[in-house]
Amino acid sequence: SFGFGADFPLPISENQFHLTPFVEYFGQAFESNAEFVLNLSQGIASDSKRPIKSNTDTELLHGIALTTVILTIVGVAGSHVAAGNLALDPLRGVIASPGAKRHLSLLSAVLLVILAFGAWLKIPHLLTEQSGVVFGASYVDVHARMPAYRLLAATALAGAALAVYQAFAQRLLPIVWAIALYVIVAVGGSAYAGVIQRFVVGPNEQVRETPYIVNNITATRDAFGLDRVEERQLSGDATLTRADLERNAATIENV
Repeated sequence: SFGFGADFPLPISENQFHLTPFVEYFGQAFESNAEFVLNLSQGIASDSKRPIKSNTDTELLHGIALTTVILTIVGVAGSHVAAGNLALDPLRGVIASPGAKRHLSLLSAVLLVILAFGAWLKIPHLLTEQSGVVFGASYVDVHARMPAYRLLAATALAGAALAVYQAFAQRLLPIVWAIALYVIVAVGGSAYAGVIQRFVVGPNEQVRETPYIVNNITATRDAFGLDRVEERQLSGDATLTRADLERNAATIENV
């Protein structure tokens, strides 16, 4: 199980109460070393209005570019087939005129560059999406998915270079290598992440994920302004009067 919350004893005053942040993960509580006094009269809600930077627009542009290039390749290939410049022979395989080969090879190079950019975009995306019990990068993300995406981006760029070379080469081998390398790295990266999760993280998940849980707690404190609250030691000897209880009835009923 996973939970985030705080310990709320009786309020200190009308606008202050005791706060001990904690997070529970697989039955073990990771509790703050300090006890805080949160002053509601000063407020912390303004921090929740901070603008959140996102790469949504960039991802949208990437999706549009990817769709456009794929449809262009399909349309161009269909046009060359209709014109007799591109055909599939049972014995000789794919037969393409120099113009059709150059046209489709250069479009394939553009497609691979866009795929490389898409792989690179997924790296910062891992820092903001939920991964298991935490938001942001987890152990598998840092040690498997991020390296796999970097390798995939590099492979796609190498494939784009092969596709450009294919535009001026006689045989169709370079473009085949470009496609094969991209598929192998994409499938292999996903499989590698699954192996790390199953055999490295799974047997000792609490220990592996603890640094990332701590990162979540730190980020939550910053988001709610808990890193700027007034900190003081509480003796627990304060005497509450009936007037204190009546004045904070709403808080007490919510405990």
